[in-house]
Amino acid sequence: MAAAINGYHQAYPLSEVELALLYDLILARLVQTVLLTDFRLEETLNPPAFLTGLRAETMETVEMIMGLDGAAVTRAFHSACRQ
Repeated sequence: MAAAINGYHQAYPLSEVELALLYDLILARLVQTVLLTDFRLEETLNPPAFLTGLRAETMETVEMIMGLDGAAVTRAFHSACRQ
């Protein structure tokens, strides 16, 4: 993930504040994906099959990221961007 952050940073430099918020923003976006997928599964008469798989995969990612030390991840982001 740090390499992707570095690549983005090379094209669109991230500020200190943005780097500090990035871990939480990534996690929030993944949770939003789960919630929107749940909504679509509930509200769509014949939901596409990929939604069930998407939800499971996204939840695995959420759980994995929540198990990380957010401060350590943020330090890795800073290091990747050399800030």
